[in-house]
Amino acid sequence: MERLENAVRAIEFRSPEWVPVYRLLLNPENPWIESDFIEVLYTHPRDWKPSRKGEDEWGCVWDNLGGKTMGNVVIPPITSWEKLEDYEFPDPYREERFTDPIPYNIGDFTFEIPCAEHQISTWAEDRYVLGSLEITLFQRLQFLRGADTILKDIYLERKMAEELADRVTDFYLGLIDMWSSRGAHGVIAYDDFGTQQGLWMRPQIWREFFKPRYEKMIKAAHSRGMHFFLHSCGHIYDIIGDLVEIELDVLQLDQPELLGVDRLGRDFGGKICFFCVVDIQKTLQTGTREEIEEAAKHMIKVLGSFDGGFMGRAYPQPEAIDLKPENVDAMIRAFRKYGKYPRRRV
Repeated sequence: MERLENAVRAIEFRSPEWVPVYRLLLNPENPWIESDFIEVLYTHPRDWKPSRKGEDEWGCVWDNLGGKTMGNVVIPPITSWEKLEDYEFPDPYREERFTDPIPYNIGDFTFEIPCAEHQISTWAEDRYVLGSLEITLFQRLQFLRGADTILKDIYLERKMAEELADRVTDFYLGLIDMWSSRGAHGVIAYDDFGTQQGLWMRPQIWREFFKPRYEKMIKAAHSRGMHFFLHSCGHIYDIIGDLVEIELDVLQLDQPELLGVDRLGRDFGGKICFFCVVDIQKTLQTGTREEIEEAAKHMIKVLGSFDGGFMGRAYPQPEAIDLKPENVDAMIRAFRKYGKYPRRRV
């Protein structure tokens, strides 16, 4: 069975042969050589130039403080609603987003990776192609208005906040269309809705504001024959049922122990496909090889015993959170060792 077909079967609960595994390596010839997936990025139009240091194409000014992570927006572009009237949103339909090399930054180190079309034609082979939407709705709104400001807007300036959210959603609908035309099999959104304790907002507010817009994006992907993946950090348990309701295909979690693996399996096993690492804050960070192996085995047993429903993932930037390479290797070996079907349903 090809890797693509096997991944589709895992997502759709149609009896895959093995647990699909995602792993990105620092290998310029083929960084996906050990992966069942290839995740592809897009870039900014070639005629866009920053007007000041640290500015992105949305007009957000960043300061990464010389660290390993993406950094922080220090100057949002829409500091007043008057500025929204003249704000020029990026165009998702620019062809060069997918045909030009992609500048990439890790701290102070900048390099280029091949364009999206080259990555797909050269590295995809029989792999599942996942088109990245990168930072998506909630976090994009935070970057455009400021994190505290957009939360206040949602409560106190709902009409204007919804207008901005609709415009941002339109951008991602365009990207979904473009990824479809490039042959992607799914798209992945990155949106952190949770803190360590719970959601950034009351669940009802999320349901009123974000749920219908995500449903629109998910339907757009489905209408083009693609799956929709969502990554979220934090304690988002209160909205997983809503994500199932709007037919999210895959939920990508880096902190499954925060939510409770057994609880996830009990309440949502067989209803949504989980795409997880061994918990990056706990076991993968500090566990022994045996503990990491046991955690991977347990996730496969609890989340993947529904004729599919679980896929393994390696955190794509382990150096950013100081993960030991030997721990990541132990996790991948465990996913391969225990991820064989058919499995007995638990």
